[in-house]
Amino acid sequence: MKKLKIIHLLSDKSIVPSPQQGAVQNVATNLADQLAGKHDTYIVSCLGKDQKQYELINGVHYLRVMHRLKGFYHYVNKLSFNASYYEYLLTSAFVIKKLMPDILIVHNRPDYVQLLRKHLGNAVKIILHEHNHNIRDMFSERKARRILDETDLIIELSEYSKNYDITEKYSKYAGKACVINNAVDSMIFRPYWESENKRRQLRKEHGLENKTVILFAGAIRERKGIHVLVDAMEKLINDHSDTVLLIAGGSAQNTNATDSFSKKVFKKAKQLGDKIKILGFIPHSEMPDIYLMADIFCAPSVWDEPFGLILVEAMATGLPVVSSKRGGIPEIVEDRKTGLLVENPEDAISLADSLTTLLNDHKMRTSMGRKGRERVENNFSWKDSAQQLNKILTIVENKRLNKFRRFDRRVGN
Repeated sequence: MKKLKIIHLLSDKSIVPSPQQGAVQNVATNLADQLAGKHDTYIVSCLGKDQKQYELINGVHYLRVMHRLKGFYHYVNKLSFNASYYEYLLTSAFVIKKLMPDILIVHNRPDYVQLLRKHLGNAVKIILHEHNHNIRDMFSERKARRILDETDLIIELSEYSKNYDITEKYSKYAGKACVINNAVDSMIFRPYWESENKRRQLRKEHGLENKTVILFAGAIRERKGIHVLVDAMEKLINDHSDTVLLIAGGSAQNTNATDSFSKKVFKKAKQLGDKIKILGFIPHSEMPDIYLMADIFCAPSVWDEPFGLILVEAMATGLPVVSSKRGGIPEIVEDRKTGLLVENPEDAISLADSLTTLLNDHKMRTSMGRKGRERVENNFSWKDSAQQLNKILTIVENKRLNKFRRFDRRVGN
């Protein structure tokens, strides 16, 4: 395969690398790092404070677009937001056209595709990497079809999201859709049993000695089910007085929770006193230590998660997980093997029952945690994901989409 010029385009709100970067940014940077030796790899993103417009990191070229209107228009109105949005998109299109890559990977912004196609023509192949259900949930059917017409290939995070976003509603484009799971660096997210001394020290620092710790990590949003988890804690603490819920997360990726939903949840949490500890937003680089303090990880999503990267991180750390049978989650968590999946995550009693099952059975927790770690090592590595992406790049470059077949972890490795 010839060496290609690949550009990953992030949104007008993405600053990388950054302690506040979220899952989408982590995916783009990890895939770029993995393929930097095989291809000329670039990441185009927004210019952050004290960042250079150009930087070479781990063999990846970082090109950062100056967002002149962003700060000014923050204080005006919705029309000015659109001006700032188009400023970033048009400037990025200019930068990309100047580089003329073989393939452009647009992360999580289907709305960028049509304008980019107009500016770049057909010489540049465009891959849409969907991280949410944007193409189905955010656009009219007419608009979505126009976007898909201009896209050479769509990457989805799970079989569920591929079927939901493309196959069920836009079957004409099913041949353009493939699956690449998100992954973790299992050398960074290490199993807790390798660091017992550090684990004890961290728990001591946070007042968690002799406690059984349930961890929730993620954005404080209703769809994440944190409110149900707080209700479940209220139901189980009478029988499990040594159990503590640790909450690591903010209402947005770079802030502590300040919105009305978060205030309501935290008000309820404070009523449970020292049974719930709130850490606020934690930079992703510090999350391995947070997982290290936990005994059980709980992600009671009440919506159809496209994937659930945080579950993979928890499993990599050797934690048994409690989550929901929603979206792509069952493709990560093997029910009753690496964790417990709740049929109705909106039911606090059912969630409390599943947590109680693990709280009462240390042997089950240990077994599920070790099987979870093994599953991550075998199925969710960035090396594997990058190999799959590399195969896809070959197909797209050679315009052989009619011969495309799935490149998930069960095919083509």
